[in-house]
Amino acid sequence: MPEKPSSAGYRSLLRLKMPRRLALACVPADFSDWLDYAAVVALLVYGWGQGPVMLAVFALALSLPYVIVGPLLAVLVDRAPLRGVLFATNLGRALATFAFAFTGDTWVLLGLVFVRGCIDSAFTPARQATIQATTPTELLGHAQGLHQAINQTSKIAGPAIGGVLLAFWPAQSVFLFNGALSLFAAIIILGVSVPERVATSSTTQTFAMRSMAGFCRIQTQPSPAHCADLLGQRLLLVLSL
Repeated sequence: MPEKPSSAGYRSLLRLKMPRRLALACVPADFSDWLDYAAVVALLVYGWGQGPVMLAVFALALSLPYVIVGPLLAVLVDRAPLRGVLFATNLGRALATFAFAFTGDTWVLLGLVFVRGCIDSAFTPARQATIQATTPTELLGHAQGLHQAINQTSKIAGPAIGGVLLAFWPAQSVFLFNGALSLFAAIIILGVSVPERVATSSTTQTFAMRSMAGFCRIQTQPSPAHCADLLGQRLLLVLSL
């Protein structure tokens, strides 16, 4: 039976400057993925009078980038400076989210959701590679556990906090606040120093080989039905607020 990570290990991890900064940056970065979920749904349903079809398209716009674009971008991430990727993805998400506040068209909004998802699909592999590069081997399990906790908490608390904000602010203000979160994450990333990676057999493979490997990994990820179920649960949470 695997040994359970100890609190002392987490304290040792957070004493290290780079892992601490990376974790701090990932809090607003992960929450910004879900904080405006309620605002988008409210704008589509109550603001623009859209029905189940557009909500289904919204769910696709949220999930498809990670299936279609994610494996391709993961190949590029393997060859790019990690801090640059982390900064660019958070800055790109901030700009896309700010644009939410200034559109009045359903398809443009859904297109921006898709674009933001494409940008975000490059953030996760860059974060994983940065964790590997900045964390001592003996603390890698604690680092992975900490980032998993941040990510999973954001999926539950993010929509709930967004729903509370929506009770006091219009949807456009929630979008602007959420964009500021991504911008804040990008600023924190500037203080993260990542060692240069040593070329390995995986990084010297051709783009096509790496892309195929990425698509093959989709088979080990949660099924689309599982993802749809999670999105449905969040939708019920939003509509109940």
